[in-house]
Amino acid sequence: MRTASVAGIVHARRYGIVTLRPPHPRTNGTDANYDDLFITGGSKVIVGQSDVGVNTNLSYSGTNSLLQIDSGFNLYYHDTYKAWSGAPTGVTNGSLITDPGYSIPTAPTGTPTYANEASAQDTTGCAAQQAVVPDTYRDLKHNNKINDPSVITAKCFKPGIYSGFTLTNNTDDVAFLLEPGVYYFNHGLNIGSTLIGGYVPNQPGTALIFNESNNPNADPGQMTTSGATSFVALNFGDKYLNSGGSWAQPASGPSGPVGLPDPNGGPAVPMSLLVRPDPNCIVTEPEPSACDDSHNNTLKLTGGGNIFLAGIQYAPTDNSQFKGNTGQTSEVGQLITWTLKFDSSVFDINAWLADNNGVLRIDPACSPTITTCNP
Repeated sequence: MRTASVAGIVHARRYGIVTLRPPHPRTNGTDANYDDLFITGGSKVIVGQSDVGVNTNLSYSGTNSLLQIDSGFNLYYHDTYKAWSGAPTGVTNGSLITDPGYSIPTAPTGTPTYANEASAQDTTGCAAQQAVVPDTYRDLKHNNKINDPSVITAKCFKPGIYSGFTLTNNTDDVAFLLEPGVYYFNHGLNIGSTLIGGYVPNQPGTALIFNESNNPNADPGQMTTSGATSFVALNFGDKYLNSGGSWAQPASGPSGPVGLPDPNGGPAVPMSLLVRPDPNCIVTEPEPSACDDSHNNTLKLTGGGNIFLAGIQYAPTDNSQFKGNTGQTSEVGQLITWTLKFDSSVFDINAWLADNNGVLRIDPACSPTITTCNP
């Protein structure tokens, strides 16, 4: 009998989303941690030119909630059963995805420390900073250009340690501009209006560092958004709402750039949000009993609004949440978290390094007479 073949382009694994929480098996064979990646509220998560990897399963809730992956890429899951219905089909992983262990800078002795908003501001250089914000950056309340001082009041902030207070912007027509460098937000960050950093293309941008927390007003503190007019954009350079633009470069840290080199020779990739890991939460099966998920909720961007985060968001033990405005699209680079929840809106996820070439694979066609079948 002649057997036909099927062909397809297969890519090396390039993860746009990774959730690291390992299984917590039940006696009936299911997993208490089945929802490492949870998509709800009609949210559409579009993962471009990269894979999705979860150490348990994907779960959907709500009408029209969707995970969309480009052809040639896959959802890799670890549990032995498929916990969702419909697309994507998924491919089982025989072993857990491990934490890549990216380096998170520690503030060296002598790093400036700020105890209140006033001490952290750069008042003398702020006009110059506001002037270089690209025209595409506009506030969500009135659609005013951020670089126009006649309609937007800019407050510029210096890199360093923010301790003893939560930097908060809930005021319409006020934009917080983060100057280039590394920010240690020990007491958290709350945005109900505009926060942007790394808005100059091809120049060093910003890196925001947090500790694990479940409290928005404490030390350690969460990063939160608090309203439909919240707008957070980090390291997007002049690429914000401009596909022909360029991201910022990695922030200049105490031990070098806070980012990763592109092995293909392209520009280095910035790390925008970093959360120090909880040492009790390690990637081993089953999930360690000392790991308390209820205390690790630092990235809680659930107020709605627009979220634009370039490069890599590294929060390997955090139960991160993202919620945008219905009908609007947010863009986020690679996400590495413990668990991840998307609620409402459309999210474009773009891996920091895309594999666009692929390999042509030719396999036997699916047939009852063929023992090896790769549809």
